[in-house]
Amino acid sequence: MGSGPVSWKSKRAFTVAHSTLEAEFTGLIEGTKEALWLRGLYSEINRLVSGLITLYGDNKGAIDTAYNPKHYSRTKHTLLKFQGVRECVSEGYITVKYVPTEEMAADGLTKALSPVKHKAFLALLNLHRPDPDL
Repeated sequence: MGSGPVSWKSKRAFTVAHSTLEAEFTGLIEGTKEALWLRGLYSEINRLVSGLITLYGDNKGAIDTAYNPKHYSRTKHTLLKFQGVRECVSEGYITVKYVPTEEMAADGLTKALSPVKHKAFLALLNLHRPDPDL
């Protein structure tokens, strides 16, 4: 909220994804659930969230699937899971935007990175401590 994250989570998947698209879309599903829960929480404390909640992803296939209701043969085994995200996009609750992998700030919390890149990503998330040497 404001200039920093409200919540984040990283965990090992409970199921094996059959494709990269499915794995990335599973992240969008979890993000959508969290966004809707936060919208409800803010509503309960009289802090209405106006406009769309933006989720960011670095997989164009997963983002395209969120916007395109076509039934692709490669994703037919996950269509029910995908439907909830599609509904939230079409009803105007969320939007999903592409961010190149090299700029995905959330990777600072989920991947092994060089110290320089890790600090840069934490700064983008507003989770860094000011450098005492500056």
